[in-house]
Amino acid sequence: MAALLAGAARAQERGAGKSYAELFMGLHEPFAERRPAPKPGATPTDTVKALYANGVFFHLRNSFPKPFTDYLAPCFSKSLLSHFETSRAEIERWFELHQGQLLKLPMSEGAIFVGNYEGATRYRVGEAIVEKDMARVTVHLTYIEGGTQFEWYDTALLIRSDDMWLLDNILFDPARGGDSNLRKRTKIED
Repeated sequence: MAALLAGAARAQERGAGKSYAELFMGLHEPFAERRPAPKPGATPTDTVKALYANGVFFHLRNSFPKPFTDYLAPCFSKSLLSHFETSRAEIERWFELHQGQLLKLPMSEGAIFVGNYEGATRYRVGEAIVEKDMARVTVHLTYIEGGTQFEWYDTALLIRSDDMWLLDNILFDPARGGDSNLRKRTKIED
């Protein structure tokens, strides 16, 4: 019983100061207490490192509210930001059409920017492959639960804009199953 109470107290501490929405989205710190926004880098690898080192980007789950994408926007392409806006509008329309119905939103759940449903516990950014104004950066990810370790890779796709590299999409490791990329994951399923 004491262990159960201690576990509940630790869970309550982890949730201290966070709203239900912040807990639902997997944030480890209240959004209001976040660190400064990540900045795009002069190299693709610099941008990817800045994003994955950011707790909001690395831990965000189940939702991508406008304040969160606005916060991360300096590192996102205009096309990706437009995609998020369009997706949020589609979600709002879906809720309006299904108001009062007990239906599950036909959309992916889990980590937003990481290819594994549960997210990841650590990452390592690989080298960039650059072709003109486009780049691919492999990110090696690990998730550990109950002594079991899962490893996979995702590939960040970036474009060069004004001498900075911006995230345009993420291709998720097909071995992890589920959605094939970030844009598909953040869109209502047909």
